[in-house]
Amino acid sequence: FHVLLWRWCELAVGGDAWMRIETPEEAAERLKAPAPAKEEKVENEEDSEDDAPATYLGPLAEQRLRVLVQTRTPLSLVRRWMRNCTGGVTAEDVQQVQEVEDLRVRLVLQEIVREQLGDAGFEELYAEATAIAERRKQRLSKALGRFSSPNGIVWHVSPAGAVHGLHQDGSRLRDKVEVTPDDKLQIGPFVLDETRSCSCIHWHRTDDHSKAWVWSQDKSLGTRVRLGLAF
Repeated sequence: FHVLLWRWCELAVGGDAWMRIETPEEAAERLKAPAPAKEEKVENEEDSEDDAPATYLGPLAEQRLRVLVQTRTPLSLVRRWMRNCTGGVTAEDVQQVQEVEDLRVRLVLQEIVREQLGDAGFEELYAEATAIAERRKQRLSKALGRFSSPNGIVWHVSPAGAVHGLHQDGSRLRDKVEVTPDDKLQIGPFVLDETRSCSCIHWHRTDDHSKAWVWSQDKSLGTRVRLGLAF
């Protein structure tokens, strides 16, 4: 299980409740920090919300569709969201629907959105979403393709930014390349070093540049077949 920098969970037992799960780095820092004195707790009450492992995001209807479909949200909840949503559907939402890997789920989601918007509205947003996806593909161009790393893991980065990794023992990794606000390509705590001109690509850990991934392009048929069978 791979924890991304930001991950959203729906609390099924609690109903309309969503929370953010802290990253391993955040958890480690929180555990290392000394407990505040009793008199400091009142003064730091507002700040403590930022340090909490979970942050209340509001009811289901106030979430964006793109947040819901990033994970395996039950389709019944998506339909409920469609009936009660307060913000409507945007091109970014449709673009995220296009990135859903499960073909059956993706087609059902597209049909749910089409029913909500009507044919003309859906086609307009679909065209905008396709343009967004193309711009994203161009931005990710340096990181796209199939690669292998010295530890034996083979990788595939899709035009949508989905990252699939396969260990030699068959265990699988899933992640996603994100474009940060300062226009860097990032996988979890690793940022792509775009200053290098060699055929390999280098991912440096943001908090420790001595730790890095080095990926070599791998166009072999064997790697393509292995990744295709695993995912």
